[in-house]
Amino acid sequence: MTAAPGTMVAQERRAGESADDGEDPFCEFWRGDDARLQGELCQVLGEVGIPVRTLQMNDVLSMVGIPNRQAAFRIGVPFSMFDRAERAVAEAFGDVGDAQTFGRFLTAGESE
Repeated sequence: MTAAPGTMVAQERRAGESADDGEDPFCEFWRGDDARLQGELCQVLGEVGIPVRTLQMNDVLSMVGIPNRQAAFRIGVPFSMFDRAERAVAEAFGDVGDAQTFGRFLTAGESE
């Protein structure tokens, strides 16, 4: 969606219109419980020009003592840049095969 020349706000999409066909969907790249590691990963990805979207889960049940079964932090990258993101993290951190240390990295084509 683009704004017409001379206007400050783009027109809203009509009900039947879809998003741009060239839109690149974000997919989950990493999940874990370490806020520091999430920040470092976002910094590494940002340095190589890969946009990220983050999600932080704040479960109210865990505040009253019921354990949370989902990862607290997640990072998503554009689908077309997934391989590039994997290479950037591998260059920055070396081997990331240890799930205990690095949380859960998803590989291209893997789903849960």
